[in-house]
Amino acid sequence: MDNLATKGLLEPLRAYLASGRPYFGICIGMQVLFAASTEHSDETGLIPGLGVIPCTIDRFSTQDKSVPHIGWNRAQRLRSNTDEYGNGKGQDSIDMNDDRSYYFVHSYRAAYDPDSALRDWTFTTTQFGQEVFVSSVAHANILAVQFHPEKSGPAGLSLLDSWVKAPTKSLVSLDSQSSPFSPASKLRLERPPAARDGLAKRIVACMDVRTNDQGDLVVTKGDQYDVREKVSTTTTDTQTTLKTGGAVRNLGKPVQLASKYYIAGADELCLLNITSFRSSPLLDQPMLAVVRAAANEV
Repeated sequence: MDNLATKGLLEPLRAYLASGRPYFGICIGMQVLFAASTEHSDETGLIPGLGVIPCTIDRFSTQDKSVPHIGWNRAQRLRSNTDEYGNGKGQDSIDMNDDRSYYFVHSYRAAYDPDSALRDWTFTTTQFGQEVFVSSVAHANILAVQFHPEKSGPAGLSLLDSWVKAPTKSLVSLDSQSSPFSPASKLRLERPPAARDGLAKRIVACMDVRTNDQGDLVVTKGDQYDVREKVSTTTTDTQTTLKTGGAVRNLGKPVQLASKYYIAGADELCLLNITSFRSSPLLDQPMLAVVRAAANEV
């Protein structure tokens, strides 16, 4: 907010939001729409936002869970998007469904309150521990999400695609008698917490990558940080000793293994160059080329 104010962008941003032109906010792009936040507020008091949504962003409780909220979780629509026959032809064309999970990483949230003004903005809610919070808001030209669609795989890409193609009127309709930032009041809807939240268990395939003696990048695995094969040396008729000195342990090529793990059902792939500390990772062009090639296979 300080940067926006310093650069003179606060009022132009508010004017843009009020103009009816499309706005899609992600993570802090949603939180900045609120009146204020308690993040970094220990010494300065509440940090003001754009004031579009007259509610405050607060930190998750740590009473029943570890914070931050990191991982894949569901975003449940507050109101059904199906017609009376269940055909999925409701109020909007935004492709966000209850049976999909999205990637979250945050410590602050807007708690869902059916008796606050936030009720009329709420598009979806999500549960973390025993807290139900607003995971997306929508009104007229504005759609904003707490999660990261760009990191949410096919579900996130489908959401972004549907928003790009959707007409502005496909979101919550603007009441002609209200201000641009005041949705028409909706029915009060409770969203009590379920016995368990929707955090999904994920399989993350982690691959340690380094160069072998021929200069090729290979996936390897260390034995107490030693990634070289052991060489057998017989010292007596009854005793065999092992010593380091063999080739770099080669478990396969990074791109091929990434494709294999993806096909096998891995949710995330992590390629870690274990020797990149020797120089800037941004200068590690061979590893970056491997990541790009792996991305083309999944």
